[in-house]
Amino acid sequence: MKFSDKDVNALFDAVKKVGTSVEAQAGTELAALGMYDHSFYYRILEADGEDKANEMHKKVWLKHVKDYVIEGKDDLKIDKIEDVQTVGLITKIAFEKRGCIFDIGEINPDIFVGIITRDPLKEFVEDAFQEEIRNPYMRSLARVMNSVFEGIVEECGLSASIEVTQDQSLYLGDSVTKVVYQSK
Repeated sequence: MKFSDKDVNALFDAVKKVGTSVEAQAGTELAALGMYDHSFYYRILEADGEDKANEMHKKVWLKHVKDYVIEGKDDLKIDKIEDVQTVGLITKIAFEKRGCIFDIGEINPDIFVGIITRDPLKEFVEDAFQEEIRNPYMRSLARVMNSVFEGIVEECGLSASIEVTQDQSLYLGDSVTKVVYQSK
């Protein structure tokens, strides 16, 4: 998503008026996201159970996929996405813009391996709410992340030609989150 110069300048003016830095404001925004996401999940869990909480959690996060793809296309200056490599790069851009450290393990015409070594949302909820690996919320975040990876492929119109696997997740106690996009 591309914001106009007027919108960006208005944001910077607001940050200055508050008397903070852009970096500090980013931290505030991450905290707000983490608090909202955590409370949203647990309110549904308490009212309707884990299956419904997982379903709604996924729906909310998938609403962002279209924006992730638009942002990636803008950053890469492309109109059309046609291959595994580009899908992987769009995913990398999306997650890096949200504070993750996202490395490329392998990239060629048939495969893209992305490795997330740091996820600030995970770190925030562990610290702020003492969330533990493999509890319902963390399991839901692992599933959500996999659904986002699949959603990016779908939004790019490449579900018929690209397979997605996520066999490791920071949210489940692995040392990294690993996504593999592979040509079918």
